[in-house]
Order: sequence, then structure tokens, then C-alpha cells
Amino acid sequence: ELPKEALSVMDDGVALAPAEPSMRYARALIRSGLDDEDGALADMQQVPAKQRSDGMRELVQRASVNQLIDQATSTNAPPSALTAQGLLQRAEALADNDDGLLYAVANAWFKRGQSSAGIAVFDRLEQRLGTLPAAVQLDYAALLHRAQDDDAVAQRLPELLAQLQWTSAQEAQLLALYGNHQERSIGRDR
Repeated sequence: ELPKEALSVMDDGVALAPAEPSMRYARALIRSGLDDEDGALADMQQVPAKQRSDGMRELVQRASVNQLIDQATSTNAPPSALTAQGLLQRAEALADNDDGLLYAVANAWFKRGQSSAGIAVFDRLEQRLGTLPAAVQLDYAALLHRAQDDDAVAQRLPELLAQLQWTSAQEAQLLALYGNHQERSIGRDR
């Protein structure tokens, strides 16, 4: 309810100063927070590209990627497989090397039942960047686990377990991944 009140306040602000980029950006942030990517992008289209700050450009990138993912995974009007593929390929291209956005794209492939395409997103990221940061390697291993590629997970776990700079959330994710991997390995060996 609070975000909707904030949106109402920003609607009033934009009505008073429709050409003010900071008003459009603030409203776009709220809209994006409410999963209204179309509204966020509509606001940002009112800000000339040369006047956009880094934060504004990041919002446009994130909202654009999320909009494409939403279209590709829509259950209200499911796209054809070919259309969804095109949407997710565009989302990946727009995400560039942003690992968080690429993780969202990979998850969209999983949601469509195409885990190998989701894994391929991170395969390509690794090809572009070489060694991935530890947190990105952890997300990659989690995707591999979801795809039931136990051999690839087993190869990555020792290096991940040797890392010491995890946040508590990442450490919990790593321990859950390790436990689930061990459980599946034991079940497979029976």
C-alpha cells in the first residue's frame, strides 16, 4: 500500500513538472518496484538519452530485460517457442554482462522448461569474462544443480567451498547447494 501512495505522490509531482527528469526517474523507480516495467519505461522515454544518469540507464536496462522476460514467460498469453526464444535472446543481449540480469534470463529459460538454454547463458558469460567472481560462480553452480548436471556441480564445489569471503546469505546458499548435491549423489549411488 505504501508504494502505491508513493506512486500517487509522484503522479502529482510529474503533473506539476512533467519535463523534470528527476521526477520521471523517481516515478519510474516506483513503477519498476511495483513490477510496472511498461510504466517505468514510458517515464524514462520522456528523459532524453543524453540527460540520463548512470542510475537512469541502469533502470532502463533492468526494466527492459524484465519486460522481455515477462513477455517470454507470460502465462496469460503464452508466446510461441520461437517468439519466446527471440525475447530471451534480446533480454540476454540487453543484460550484457550484468550477472544479476543474466541470472534472471537463465531462470526464465528454466521456467520455460529449457534448462540447457538457461545454462548456456552462463556458459557464454564465462566465455566472455573468463574467471567469474565467486558469487557468480555460486549462481552458476546453482543453475547447474537445478539442471541436474551433477558432474559439473561436483567439479565446481571444491573451489566454492574453499572461498572464505561469503556473505551469510551466500554461505547459506552454498551449504544448501552442497547438502542437496550430496543427498542427490547418495540417492543416485544406492
